[in-house]
Parts: sequence; C-alpha cells; structure tokens
Amino acid sequence: YTPNDHWNFHAGAELNMATFRTSDSLGTSIGLPRYNDAIGTYRDIRIGGGVGYRINNSLSVEADAGYSVNRQIDYTRIDERVKFDPAPYASLCLRMSF
Repeated sequence: YTPNDHWNFHAGAELNMATFRTSDSLGTSIGLPRYNDAIGTYRDIRIGGGVGYRINNSLSVEADAGYSVNRQIDYTRIDERVKFDPAPYASLCLRMSF
C-alpha cells in the first residue's frame, strides 16, 4: 500500500534458500563424523510486514519484521534433516538506487 510518494507499507511471505558444504572436520569436531563434507540445503519461510520511507528518488529507508515459520537444513547425502523452532526476525536497511 502506497498512500503517497514517500511512504509504503507491505505484508507478505518470503522463501530463502541456500546450499552449502560443511568443512571436512565439522562432524569430527562435534562428535558426528557423518557431517564431514556434508552437502546441506537451508530453507527459511518467513511471513511478516514492513514500512518504507523514500527520502528522494534514489534513497529510502526500510524496516521489516515478522516470524520465521519453517526453518530447516536438509543434508542430502547423509539423509539427515535438522529442524529449527519458529522465531521472530527484524531488519532495517538503507536502500540506494542509481
């Protein structure tokens, strides 16, 4: 929702994903050697809202907050899944366009 040229408000959902490989000694250091060199896919589903203020045509300030409702890491080669409890999140950013 954009009531004027400076302010905007939004709500929605967001999916964040990343794939990574653990180090060759991570598992050994935590007593679980199967995690050495494991490939993991991280997933985070967030719902929330935010507000933005456009200072001028190229500069704006934005704030977002909400709840991360589904976070987990799937380790494909070792068939292991790590689930995290839901948690709140917040962000504040300065955005510059050029």
